[in-house]
Amino acid sequence: MDNNALYCVIENRRERYFTSRLAGGFSYPLIVFNTADSLSETMSSNSLVGRCEAADLLPIMTANEMFPETCTGVKLFSEISDSSFCQKADRFGIDDDYSFLITLDFDKREIGYKFNPNALGFDLDDTTVSVDDMNLAAELEDEIKDSFAREKLWHDILLSHSGQENIKKAPVMSARCECRGGDFTVKLPLQESNITELKKQLNIDDIDRIKVTKAYTDLKYLQLVTTCKDMTLSGLNEIVEWACEQRMQEHSDAHPLKVFAAVLESTDTHSMSEMLNIVHNIDSYELLELFSTEDYGRYIYETNPGNISDKELLDSLEGYINYYDYGVMKAEQIGAVETDYGFVIRHSDIEQTETQDTVMSM
Repeated sequence: MDNNALYCVIENRRERYFTSRLAGGFSYPLIVFNTADSLSETMSSNSLVGRCEAADLLPIMTANEMFPETCTGVKLFSEISDSSFCQKADRFGIDDDYSFLITLDFDKREIGYKFNPNALGFDLDDTTVSVDDMNLAAELEDEIKDSFAREKLWHDILLSHSGQENIKKAPVMSARCECRGGDFTVKLPLQESNITELKKQLNIDDIDRIKVTKAYTDLKYLQLVTTCKDMTLSGLNEIVEWACEQRMQEHSDAHPLKVFAAVLESTDTHSMSEMLNIVHNIDSYELLELFSTEDYGRYIYETNPGNISDKELLDSLEGYINYYDYGVMKAEQIGAVETDYGFVIRHSDIEQTETQDTVMSM
């Protein structure tokens, strides 16, 4: 995991700014907070030293045994100017130079986490935790010596703290974008707060003023979406949002996504508006996960209420029924199209065919 981080330290109503290549992450900010807080209290209690602020200690802090072994003894922080911090913070969420923007507020005794969606596949909302109220120090004193295991634990703690309703959907698509002479990558789906921030940083009133030049995804059911000829950021985001909703629901086989992929394949769709129309009308389609015309013909024949339903009789007629030809005929009749995901049918086509058959039989 990339642990590059920007730090804003608030103490005695004053802000100071730092960068770190090691102290980003889920548990490391709390380690830094506790260490700096404890040391500053200890040193300040010595009347010979006078008041020592926690922020004064960050530039001399080094990675201890709570960090990966390869980092032990390495300097953690470099202090930067207000203007440098503002410049880097303004690009946070567009560039991927820093994965975390951490706020250590010693006045309120809170830690703020802001995650860069372009740097990692975070599934967490930006959040703030109270060091005292959550008794987080006790969690760090558990016998978890492995730093990576501790990071996983703290990821789960923050996940729980954020609340299920606030959890971001993990990015499933990357969009390469151009705007105002610059190019950058955006991870999708974008939350409303991400969209607002993006428009603010680029000084635009509509995210579709951002040109999408290319899209990438590892989710196979959305592969054909990346071939769209007129991609828009809002359109891609809507499709990805819908795909994430399907993955979060109780569809262990991702069936609605399979239907979507099958419809795209069957219609050879390359238009953003047509893809969105398919999403909006996904319930109009049926996917039969049958992978040969013969199997399709057999299924249609055996489930047609007007045909023989007796299993033993059907078995006895096995050599006399041409299921392949029957499958071809029925597919043409109801508009079923064979795809890599099975046979896809539009319900409106089925209803129209059934109506025609009823009229013809009258």
